Amino acid sequence: MASRWAALARRRIAVPRRDFGVRWTSQSRLDEVLPQRTSIDQGALPATPETYLALRASQRELRALPESSYVALIHGAGRTGLAGLVSNIVSDVLEYRAAPPHSERQRRLLLTLLYMCSESAMRLPMAPELAVRLTTALLREQGASINMIPPFVAAHVVKMALSIPSKHGEQHALLRPLFERLTHAAVYPNLEEGLHLVEYMMQYGDADPSVVMELVSRTAQVDVGRLREPILQQARADGFAWSRWARSAGGMTDAGPLRHAVPDRLKAHALRISIWSLCCRVWLRMHRARRFRSALEQLAAALARADRDVHEHVQASPSAGIVRALLQAHLVHLAGSASRNGVRAALASLRAFQDTAGHVLPRVIASVCNKALELDMAKEAALVVHTALDADAHASDEAASKLAHALGPRIVLAALEYDTGAARFHEAGRLAQWMIRSLPGDALDLFWPQPLRANVLACLATAEQSSIAESLYTRWAEPRDERVRMAWPHSGDGHIGHHTDAHGRQALAQHALSILGQGCALPPPGQGTQYELALTAPCMLALVKLFGSAPRHGTASNRPLAVAVRDHFLHAAPLETRPHTELTALAQASLIVGDRSTALALLRLVQPRVDDADLAVMLRGACDVDADAAVACFLDAPQSASKSNAQLYAVLFSRCVSLQRFDLAARVHAASAERGLGGTLARDANAAFLAHSSAHPADAVRRVLGMLREGWMPDARLVHWVIRCAVRGLSLRAAGSAPGRHESRPALRAALRLFLACARRGYVDLPTARFLLYHIARHARERRERLRTSVWTTQLDRVVGALRWAPHLVRASEYADIAHTPMPTGVHRNGAPNELPAPLLRQVVLAYEALRDGHGVAETLAWMHENGTLSQRVSSHTPAERAFAAIAARTPLQPSPPRTKAWWGHS
Repeated sequence: MASRWAALARRRIAVPRRDFGVRWTSQSRLDEVLPQRTSIDQGALPATPETYLALRASQRELRALPESSYVALIHGAGRTGLAGLVSNIVSDVLEYRAAPPHSERQRRLLLTLLYMCSESAMRLPMAPELAVRLTTALLREQGASINMIPPFVAAHVVKMALSIPSKHGEQHALLRPLFERLTHAAVYPNLEEGLHLVEYMMQYGDADPSVVMELVSRTAQVDVGRLREPILQQARADGFAWSRWARSAGGMTDAGPLRHAVPDRLKAHALRISIWSLCCRVWLRMHRARRFRSALEQLAAALARADRDVHEHVQASPSAGIVRALLQAHLVHLAGSASRNGVRAALASLRAFQDTAGHVLPRVIASVCNKALELDMAKEAALVVHTALDADAHASDEAASKLAHALGPRIVLAALEYDTGAARFHEAGRLAQWMIRSLPGDALDLFWPQPLRANVLACLATAEQSSIAESLYTRWAEPRDERVRMAWPHSGDGHIGHHTDAHGRQALAQHALSILGQGCALPPPGQGTQYELALTAPCMLALVKLFGSAPRHGTASNRPLAVAVRDHFLHAAPLETRPHTELTALAQASLIVGDRSTALALLRLVQPRVDDADLAVMLRGACDVDADAAVACFLDAPQSASKSNAQLYAVLFSRCVSLQRFDLAARVHAASAERGLGGTLARDANAAFLAHSSAHPADAVRRVLGMLREGWMPDARLVHWVIRCAVRGLSLRAAGSAPGRHESRPALRAALRLFLACARRGYVDLPTARFLLYHIARHARERRERLRTSVWTTQLDRVVGALRWAPHLVRASEYADIAHTPMPTGVHRNGAPNELPAPLLRQVVLAYEALRDGHGVAETLAWMHENGTLSQRVSSHTPAERAFAAIAARTPLQPSPPRTKAWWGHS
């Protein structure tokens, strides 16, 4: 019955009367090889995918289907984007189900598919490998002439073949005949097509360079307007320069069996260098930054291979100069383009050629940075500076000085400001140290003008570069007169300011000042002092915080210097002429250095026009004097706009936490939550409460899991600290002061739950994982008789799965450096499992062995065998290493064991 319906469908299929929009050209011979379109009866059914799928049940029915129906189906599918139908037709044609081998029908169907592939490339893109396979089947298996392929189809096949980045495949045999077909039938190639073909044959093919030069000559004849003779001469000059050096070096003129082959090798190397140099120069003039970068990488590789063939030489090779000249021209061209993409491309090129970037002229680097700053791209300018510093790390002091003077103070300051603003303090410190090294003595004073020195000091203070900031401040801040105390006003007389109408704010300020003034006397009068360095309020405050703030568990780094910096800014001008922000900054600096009397006098000056910034300073000082009174005066104050400012809650909360007053911090946090401002304090509040919690570790884990479910985004280090405390059986407060094990029962299961929850959220800490695996094995050995091994084995499988697939907080390579062990040499690809260092995998084996899971031991050893970590030598210094060596010795290695563990696959 099915065959009868298929036969009926075949008899009623006909070609619909419509124009498919075929581009029949004078060069095309499709009209000679494809069947003519026929008319259909009024009652005939059109060719549809459904009828074709019905006929696929029988090969005889497919071969009996008219060619005109195939043509209609193929072009209709290409026009409407029916990828599934085209895939079925292609497989039927290539498997000779639609036509017998070596038949005219097979040849015409292949040509129709290629035509559709070219015509419908946008609506129905075909895989490049499939297009190459169709063309190969047409030319080789069917013995068709290359002239039967229309030029536009041949050009499309060439484009598809060039998109296959492989040295192996059928595409290499097609490029030459298709290129010859195009050169005889059309104006081909233009410059882009010719260079693409040349680069592909040089990079992936094994064609002789002289043959590739013929393609270059043909491209120059076709596109003579853009590929001019000067470009060709410059490219040849690079090859001739290297060839002349190689001949003068004498390294390739040794007597022996290769003596007659030396000229050919020299010529081949010179041609390769010239061809890649030509590609670089053309892409440079065509504004194709990525193609230029790729071609320059190939040129550098060709020069390196050529230099290795010259065994003995005295003179330096011109290779570095060739690459450097092209890179400099590229950077100058991008800087002159005045575009943001040009600056980004210049940064990418400098990073790609970091070895060469150290020899680029400093003024070229400066031109890129200046253009980036003109376009408001401070980040890119800073990254360019750091890339140049990394490349110039081993340069002489003279070269560093030239680079510094070429960059100038504007660029260096912009890089410092970006690093400090983005919290890149390590990079800012490296830049500051390089600045000191490259500009010794008086050169540093000449380099930095007076208006920029305060900004430099502010950046250094923010980056916590105390030694450099101290040396520069003492160098630049020499007073003109002897330093004395200036006169202090006892009241706000003489200071004219307008009163705000916020009565609640004024009342809150009055309460804070009353707390701050407990036992405080006003400073004695004095006179002012003039200084060479003109400090700004942000610079002064940053320096005072750096020198006067006490670090955790320590004392202030240089409190007298912090007081001197405060006095420096205090004496710069009379207080009556100071703006409001400077008075507030001076009050905050006075509180930091412990000068409460000066801070109180300054705050009384600003009291008539107090704002939220002033209130923050007042509350901070009041909290240091009497935390209970400060919190009470803020929370019990009348309703005002200030009580809706999250910054004031944050100031009070941080001071209460610093003073170890967690009861007051909890009150501030609850009050902020009532006003809908708790999200601002959520991260710091939760971290502070957890870090000082005395609850059992299992309760702490439950609290963390609950907050994670509510959307809390904690610091990953804090969460893994909770895991470690739970494994040790310690509360978080006790763990901070107890290096040994506590008597409490360890919460190992709770720690496992939290570890897996972190893995599901995208971060796994390898040191914490090894710590957890060690305690799982220890727990299994201590409680072997009473342990439910199946439950613990399931948990261990989940931990191994997280290690294998989840992102790592500490990269495996960094952990391997810490553990002094090599990493596997394989290349990690997207979708592939993580590469783990050998000590971690050995701990997994020990954990499976402690749980008496033979499958886990065997499969983990097989995993280690796959990535090469099993062959690494195991020392016998620790009991764990000796135990692993014994397990590996008695367990037979199975290269392909049955994979029973769920962690083999990514779920």
